[in-house]
Amino acid sequence: MEIVKLNEKNFELYKQDINALIKENYRINLGELEDIDIIVNNKCNEIPQFLINGSAYILVCVEEKKAIAFLWAYQKEEIQEKVIHVSHIIVKENYQRKGIGKILMDNLENEMKKRNIYIVDLVTTADNNKAMNFYKKSGFQVKRDFLRKKISET
Repeated sequence: MEIVKLNEKNFELYKQDINALIKENYRINLGELEDIDIIVNNKCNEIPQFLINGSAYILVCVEEKKAIAFLWAYQKEEIQEKVIHVSHIIVKENYQRKGIGKILMDNLENEMKKRNIYIVDLVTTADNNKAMNFYKKSGFQVKRDFLRKKISET
């Protein structure tokens, strides 16, 4: 098992695996989406530009030349404070509970310390118990609740 930092040169090696991991992440957190393949393909096609301009920090965990886990984060500014936002973190189901998520997060935190960024945030769905337990065990605290209401079309 190896942790690889993605760049514009090695992205193509893992693109298909990353596509599948993002799709799995969306299904877990958002349910079945209409046009999920288009949505995920568009998201994957954005990655090279973020790698080229340096706005994304993306790691893959590789085993036997396949990406089995993926972390995508980017820097943002929040009330005059640098924050790293984890957009995606997903570990293939049969590799979960083996410490891979922790390794990815530890790598992210170590890199952010070098950049003088000391806050990590992320969003997950409230009913994703596996993720919530992982994040709380990793030291995350719930700071805000995100609420949503669907308005009737009639």
